[in-house]
Amino acid sequence: MISKVIVILISIIFLAVLFGTKVFAIISYILSSHVNITGSIESGPKYTLISLLKIIAIPTYIFLLFGFQRKLKIPYKGISFNLWLLFITYSLISYFWTPSQFLSHYVKQLGFFYAYTVGFIVIYSAWNSKSITENKIIIVLILVSILALLQTYVLGNTFGQAGNHMRLVSFTAKQQFAEFILAIFVIVLASKEINTKLKIVSIIAITILMILNGSRTGFTSLVLALVVYYIFKIRRPVVTSIIPITSTVLLASGVVLSLIIFVPNITEKIYDSRIGEAISAAQGDKIKSVGTVKDRLIIWESVENRVQKFTFTDFVVGRGLSSGGELFQKFSLFQDAGGNRYFHNEYLRVFYELGIIGAVIFFLFLASITVFAVKQYLWNSNPSLLVFLPGFFAFLAIENIFSAGGNAGGMGILLVFSYSYYNAIKSTGVDRIGGY
Repeated sequence: MISKVIVILISIIFLAVLFGTKVFAIISYILSSHVNITGSIESGPKYTLISLLKIIAIPTYIFLLFGFQRKLKIPYKGISFNLWLLFITYSLISYFWTPSQFLSHYVKQLGFFYAYTVGFIVIYSAWNSKSITENKIIIVLILVSILALLQTYVLGNTFGQAGNHMRLVSFTAKQQFAEFILAIFVIVLASKEINTKLKIVSIIAITILMILNGSRTGFTSLVLALVVYYIFKIRRPVVTSIIPITSTVLLASGVVLSLIIFVPNITEKIYDSRIGEAISAAQGDKIKSVGTVKDRLIIWESVENRVQKFTFTDFVVGRGLSSGGELFQKFSLFQDAGGNRYFHNEYLRVFYELGIIGAVIFFLFLASITVFAVKQYLWNSNPSLLVFLPGFFAFLAIENIFSAGGNAGGMGILLVFSYSYYNAIKSTGVDRIGGY
């Protein structure tokens, strides 16, 4: 049943991209990231074809569409963009020392990198051409919420099963959904176009989505984003700061009170949720016993043990892109994870697979976007990227972000990065960007 729904959704999205306006094409492209075929369609020609269509063909078509209409914007002068291209180039060169049994995974990862790169150019061009705007982001939020409600409460929640927990999610991985709605939260929060009432309603709705999703990293990142945002915004005159803060707090308190009054046993349900489990464990100093934390600690310990046996060459150039599979073959838990979804920590993965050289390039890339985030705020008082980065860095430390190209989490990253770059260009001009 779910595989038929996936095929129908992908077909509708592809037709909308092919025959719709640029606005329809961009919104459909964003929605395509919420239709994940992994686990719902068996490996084979159909799986390969749909994967190529979703991850490669759709963004490439829109890229060419913008190009033919002379609406394409490529930030070829940007330091961050060029460091990213350098990182991909080095990953490509690692072909020469990647173990041959992992070359199929190597090719897949390059596909994910392609999706990130072309996707950024496409979404950035869409912001410039007004094919996507802050108000249209609200439409995206509504459509994604409908997909999530449909998948979770109507179609059996194939994607949201997690032990004893039922997690709200669209047709994608649970953490991918959390990363995406965190990105939408940041854009809505930083927007100057969305009116205050709609912004408050959207923020409350996104918070509820995150709680129902149950992502501990996502929920923590969302709270942190809100705190960081108000730290920067409190520099405004007190009156203009206190009104939205007070309104948000009062409305949120009203929602919480209503839930307590009208939803039976709501406090018990929250306590038994994944977020409640993590809070309870942290209070009792037992955070390492939480299921997914425990799994990750086992993974990272295995990485540490293997790194201790590295040769000098391994330290310098790494074991090769997607070579992590050699480390995790003995884990039955990861038999179906795919060759690029093992580490659950991209910092470790970069060092293991690409060595010190790859790690230096990657950390220079992260440093450059951090510098750009600070400059963006100083230029136009838009803290969107600064607000997003703590959560982004957290997800890099605990999830598989590199393999999210073309999927919901990766799309969220592209939306925030392109939105921030677009706002900086719009308010300052290319010459003042300083190459970032």
